[in-house]
Amino acid sequence: MIFMICNGTQRVLAEANDNKKARKIKKWSFSPVVASNKPIVERLDGHESIMAIKDRIWTIHTCDEEILGFKGDLSIVNVWRRLLEENYGHIYGIAIDYIKNNRIALIKKFEDLRNELYKKEYGDHYSKDMRDAEMIASLQLGADLVSEIFGEEAGLSAHRAVDVFKRRVANTTFNADNNYKIVIERFKEWIADNIGSIRIDGFAYTGSYGRNSEEQQLDQAERLTNNAIMSNRGAIAGLEQSRPMQHRTDFEGCIWLKPEAEASLKKSGIAIDELTKAAKELDLLPKTKRGELIDKQKLSGIKYRDWET
Repeated sequence: MIFMICNGTQRVLAEANDNKKARKIKKWSFSPVVASNKPIVERLDGHESIMAIKDRIWTIHTCDEEILGFKGDLSIVNVWRRLLEENYGHIYGIAIDYIKNNRIALIKKFEDLRNELYKKEYGDHYSKDMRDAEMIASLQLGADLVSEIFGEEAGLSAHRAVDVFKRRVANTTFNADNNYKIVIERFKEWIADNIGSIRIDGFAYTGSYGRNSEEQQLDQAERLTNNAIMSNRGAIAGLEQSRPMQHRTDFEGCIWLKPEAEASLKKSGIAIDELTKAAKELDLLPKTKRGELIDKQKLSGIKYRDWET
């Protein structure tokens, strides 16, 4: 199906009538946008055509700070989330009506955007890779749609995010440091998703809107720890959270993992070797007071206060 959608595979619509004629041959020619908790390409590991499939899938991490462009007061994000929850679904009709009423103009705009990519900045890359050019043009058209539906300010933010991605795709020497950061962000998401099975020393985000006091977070950590210990499998990891949290993945401190946690990570698409390499490259692995990296086999005997993160 991925090949059919992304590769222009032909489909024939036949009419069952006396003339036995076939309708005009058409093609699958569109780019679906899919949201998932785990990158789709990771679910396809082992497929005989995995490299060809990877060439047709782009993964955009929604927690990527450079693309998200937001590093301010995260309490504002909670307000946005609440507003979205209260008004969920209202925007779709407006967007669909706009696309329907401007269909011809949008098709022409897409073609113009794609042709500009061949000639302007990063043209050397996009003139040689039609798939990349068409995907970026689609994103740019989407940013235009955001501007029309949500307003000029939102549209400018969307275009800035697309520009970041356009640069990354064109730059074949894209900074590997960003890939390591994405692995760590995915790991933080895993911690947040499994926080009820983790023994916590310190603070834990309560998940409520408004202010999270230190006392509330300490109480939450105690409740979560008791639940983890009393569960059938017990705590699968231990977390030392050194300060109050501003949001669900705002971790800072130390964590150790039991084999059950490593198995859970693997199921989530995060290999321990991949995680260890990212942590090492970003200087996040635990160290002794002398600044020496602690060997994995020795982690169980290290006290938290000797660690740096």
